[in-house]
Amino acid sequence: MLSHFGELRELRAAGWDGPAERTVLLDWRAGEGASGIDQGYDAIAASAVDLVVAQLSHNERGLPDPPQMLLFPGRWRGGAE
Repeated sequence: MLSHFGELRELRAAGWDGPAERTVLLDWRAGEGASGIDQGYDAIAASAVDLVVAQLSHNERGLPDPPQMLLFPGRWRGGAE
């Protein structure tokens, strides 16, 4: 099954007890027992804070021109991780 984390939680709450080894989460969370893609939210948050701190230290306000984009590759995580 291919799913988001929230949908998996709802299915389990409804009584679904499908095998974790056949479940892939697009938004992997530790402890769910399923494989999936770790979005790396800790690295995203740290980089976002760095951008804001840099703007504040340069007395910049508003949206950056040109806009800045952060791109982080997802990491595959097996169900046992």
